[in-house]
Amino acid sequence: MRLAQNVFLIFGLLSCAACAVTTSPETTSLSALIDAETSVVDREIADAGLYNGVLEPYATGTTTLLNPDVVADERLMTVVHSAFTGPIEDFVSTMALETGYRVIAQGEKPGAPIMITLIQRDLPAMGALREAFFQGKERATLVVDQRAMTMTIVYSRPEGSPVPHIEDTEV
Repeated sequence: MRLAQNVFLIFGLLSCAACAVTTSPETTSLSALIDAETSVVDREIADAGLYNGVLEPYATGTTTLLNPDVVADERLMTVVHSAFTGPIEDFVSTMALETGYRVIAQGEKPGAPIMITLIQRDLPAMGALREAFFQGKERATLVVDQRAMTMTIVYSRPEGSPVPHIEDTEV
């Protein structure tokens, strides 16, 4: 008898639980959650890109500003969305077009192109240039003259090849 009561009680409880209305969990898409969290990080990276050596402290001094030595030209603060993979010269040319600057090459180009991969959103042009030249690992440096509105790529070739390349002054 006691067993029958327990079975009846358990059956009754399970029946009530099965009839209960369940609320579905809030369905926020996973990509929306990821975008919300990474937007904060993207903004911090954009701010950090304005300062020398913050994004990668081991490759410092790869980008130099002249006249003055801080970002004063608003065109260098133009927000860019960079999704680029290729030679650093092409990236500098793209940034120069967006900012209205000219590109000049100085020195002897290395035998192998300096390849970079830059995927950033909402980054100032100067921050994107700094990040690109950090990836170049001091094989080239960039000098940005704000008064003359020029971006000069200065190649450093440690081997000092005695044979000059004809395209060394072309970008």
